[in-house]
Amino acid sequence: GGMGGGSDDGQHLPMHQQPSTPTYAAVDVPEKRQAGGGMTLGKARKTDVASKIQQESRAHGGGGASAAPAAAASTQAQASPDQQQAIHLRVDERMSAALNRDGGIVKFEVKGELSIHIADAQLSNVRILMKPYNSDFAFMPFPTINKDKFLTDRVLSQKEGKVFKTHQTVPVVRWRSESGSAPLTVLCWPTGDSASIQYELTDASVTLYNVSILIPIAGAEPSVEDSTGGDVSVQGEYVQWVLPVINADNKSGSIEFTFPEEVADDSYFPIQIGFNAPNVSLARMVVSDVVNAENGMPVAFSTACGLTAEDYIVA
Repeated sequence: GGMGGGSDDGQHLPMHQQPSTPTYAAVDVPEKRQAGGGMTLGKARKTDVASKIQQESRAHGGGGASAAPAAAASTQAQASPDQQQAIHLRVDERMSAALNRDGGIVKFEVKGELSIHIADAQLSNVRILMKPYNSDFAFMPFPTINKDKFLTDRVLSQKEGKVFKTHQTVPVVRWRSESGSAPLTVLCWPTGDSASIQYELTDASVTLYNVSILIPIAGAEPSVEDSTGGDVSVQGEYVQWVLPVINADNKSGSIEFTFPEEVADDSYFPIQIGFNAPNVSLARMVVSDVVNAENGMPVAFSTACGLTAEDYIVA
């Protein structure tokens, strides 16, 4: 399975607040915000390393880098509360990858979950109709969901006598896959007392936001000689390279830094990479409609969707 996959059929149902894009796509977030689902970036969850870097950055009065998400930041896209319908569905996917120093994949996994939040108890008996999804993934519906109906008809519905819980977010189905390709490769070219770091977007249809590349430098003091873009800063024992967006317009880039003395090649690893991609589901889990389970009438709903890099390293 690759990064490719289905395309939106363009049928925007009147009851649906925000059509999601079922594959990696160039998403222009500011323009899309008016579309109804309102994507806003949620709170970032940082590793100890990342928190330490941010603290150090603040201590040294660093402005740009401290405000940027650090490499392991997990940023989910979500609809703003005033645009959420009484039925709100959310697709969260997390990608973890280990790449070798030549850009090859050593380990790759995507995990995802569709959850539902129903704010009106009268709407607890509904069915969720899904668009065709990516069959490379293994799907695990919640125990009270009719698994056969999902696998054969793409319908998520409760088993006989059950309804969805209301006024809380509950999981509906989870999925995972270990096949796929890494959307971003990062190569390090050490040459004794200097190093070049190069990134490449492996699929030009992809748009990644809040990209952070964190390179350990073993306490040496580099000076940045050259950069094709983004914000490069030295934070304690790391060089942090932050790019707000990587897409077809800047699908490759590099930085070069030098040291006062030679640095061992192994010092530059592991490199940690973070990014998020709003409106992306690699499993192509896209809700086409929500209907009343008793009479089949459409029910208004809103959706949010996002992919986050979690534990994405080059070693």
